[in-house]
Amino acid sequence: MPLTSAERQKLYRQRLKEKNPEKFLLQKRKNAERTKQNRKKITEYAPSEQENIRKQWRDRKKKNKQQQTSEVVPSVEHPQVSKQNRNNNRRVIYKLKIENNELKEKVKKFNQLFKNIKQKLNRSVQKNNALLKTVKEKNKLIRDLKENSTQVLKL
Repeated sequence: MPLTSAERQKLYRQRLKEKNPEKFLLQKRKNAERTKQNRKKITEYAPSEQENIRKQWRDRKKKNKQQQTSEVVPSVEHPQVSKQNRNNNRRVIYKLKIENNELKEKVKKFNQLFKNIKQKLNRSVQKNNALLKTVKEKNKLIRDLKENSTQVLKL
């Protein structure tokens, strides 16, 4: 299967980069200068076109950010991309660690609160049991007194 022109260009640039890095850098520098000269500044466009261009920039930036977050596995072919992904992963991991620590603190607070509420409940249950016990004793005494009073009245 024959190569497309884009694939041939890519292979040529790779070979040039490997075999003759000086020529590759010179070519790269000339290309950068050419694009810089041909590039229009945003102030040279009409205001409506400026808004459209800025919108395109924002969309492109948003798309790139989404791609960076979706790519978790670093690529071996492009070390620069893998470095960016590594840095992005480090940022994400750092944020997740912070969030995890905050959640752990919340869990500790809720556990302590739960423990305190449980202790209060146990104390109130014990108080209620003690009150019920005294009420039962008083009721028993009242019944005994009623029985004794009825027996005394019969005599």
